Amino acid sequence: VSLSLKYSLQSYLSNIIVKFIIVEFVPFFMALFISLRTGLRVGIKIARMRVNNEFNSLKRYKINSMNYQFSPRAIASMISFLSLAILFSVIMVLSGYVFMFFSINMKFDEFIAMLVKVVSIKDILLFIIKCLFFGFIIIAIPSFSGSIIKKRYIEIPLFISKTMMVLFIFIVILEVLSLVIQSL
Repeated sequence: VSLSLKYSLQSYLSNIIVKFIIVEFVPFFMALFISLRTGLRVGIKIARMRVNNEFNSLKRYKINSMNYQFSPRAIASMISFLSLAILFSVIMVLSGYVFMFFSINMKFDEFIAMLVKVVSIKDILLFIIKCLFFGFIIIAIPSFSGSIIKKRYIEIPLFISKTMMVLFIFIVILEVLSLVIQSL
């Protein structure tokens, strides 16, 4: 903010807030944090179900384990990830306004007008699509990895470390792809 005041670049502050914080920072770091919390737990649960032969019980009753275990979790993860990202984005924008209010005495209507000028439909769509994809892969990768584990408890810790590495790689790849798409 102080550099923008020194070089009269206040109009670019809203661009930085929207483009960096909302479209890039919020989804990426939320994906990292939620994958540690939710992806890890889902992976362990699916792996324990596999080791305990619970999938065989589902097959015996002719219940599709994909419909029973994966689909509800994936849909819930996508919806909750998007909801949390929207909430976190609103908090980040409001804190950006508070910071700008105290540093350059900007009025709220001026701040909103700057944001409206900067936000495009492309940014909103990219944000929503990115959040939905992050929400999906946070559940899909641990679920798939947990379902192919062999039937020994001793493999679960190794499975967790491999799964989390693959999940983090996919998160970074998705972030890089979104940057490429956004630059087009």
